[in-house]
Amino acid sequence: MDAHLATGAHAARRGARLPPRAALALALELPARLRAGAGRVELQFALAGLPLALRFAGLDRDPGWLPAAGSDIRFRFD
Repeated sequence: MDAHLATGAHAARRGARLPPRAALALALELPARLRAGAGRVELQFALAGLPLALRFAGLDRDPGWLPAAGSDIRFRFD
């Protein structure tokens, strides 16, 4: 899972010109509702509260199936 977070932080740095740790910190500070079940994790966010820097970096895209996590990870926005 750490590799996926590092990849996301790298995308944020390229797309939003944020240092990787700053991009990750920004993403982790967002309020969200978490639903988890067998093989699936869903995070629900308010679209209005999603910083544009994260959207420009592509961090609002579903990661999908992550074999290392053994889960399908999805983002949903209101």
